[in-house]
Amino acid sequence: MSSYHAQVQNLHYNAANGAFEAIVVLHEGADTRKFPCSLKAPIDTSFERVSGALVTQAKAARKRGTQHLVARARVAARRRATTHVKTLARSFLDSMNSPGPAKAA
Repeated sequence: MSSYHAQVQNLHYNAANGAFEAIVVLHEGADTRKFPCSLKAPIDTSFERVSGALVTQAKAARKRGTQHLVARARVAARRRATTHVKTLARSFLDSMNSPGPAKAA
């Protein structure tokens, strides 16, 4: 079984829906995934009970593979860095292969 480090972010109570809503961030190794979660409960429910239920909900979504609105921040950052390095390398090679300025006679 995988071990997770979980964070509950932006927890608020939506009075119109009668539910707590939050973003649950699951950290697993180098992978970070964010899940929007909600829990219908009275406003006086303890934070421990609400956060525990939201984390359980996010873990279940992770296990099912339902990753709607999931952010993979570290993977995206690595892709951007790789693309950036490729772009720099291409620019460098292009500058080495292009003819230099014409010399005055």
